[in-house]
Amino acid sequence: MSDGMSFHYPPALMKLLIDTIHYLNRSKKDIFSFFQGAGIPSTVINPILSKWIENKNIPKREIAREILTLINLNNDMYLAQRREIIKRIVEFDDFSLCWPDDQLQARGTVAKIKDIVNGRDTLTRLANEVEKARIQHMKKREDEILQQKLKNDNINLKMNYVPYLPSLIPRKEEKG
Repeated sequence: MSDGMSFHYPPALMKLLIDTIHYLNRSKKDIFSFFQGAGIPSTVINPILSKWIENKNIPKREIAREILTLINLNNDMYLAQRREIIKRIVEFDDFSLCWPDDQLQARGTVAKIKDIVNGRDTLTRLANEVEKARIQHMKKREDEILQQKLKNDNINLKMNYVPYLPSLIPRKEEKG
């Protein structure tokens, strides 16, 4: 976008979320309840709810799209709510609550979102493991350097005493 705005949900995930929310909720009121349950504040929901009250012909997908777009704008204000939406969808397992004709599509879109989330989680875990290994390697290397420095300091300290060694060693008295 030219105005510098970006979205947290990538376009493919955004479309899946819109479709999934449409399939999982039988009514438009259910969609509003879904978003309220995910912690979306009334300041975001009420303007769209007002539009819907004025025009009941607004499709469920459009309601979901408008709310998701508002919370998806480039800031972290709604980060917890975005995560909660994903969590609620990924954990959804009672497809009997959907319209019978929508159950198969709901299962499919939920599975796709789970795959995306699991893929990202795997990448995150891998990145964390790589970072952990890097930190361990750095710590090991720092320990080796410190040990070498201590060894060198110990050698230097001993070398400082070498000229004084003869005077420090007790001499046996010569018998005459």
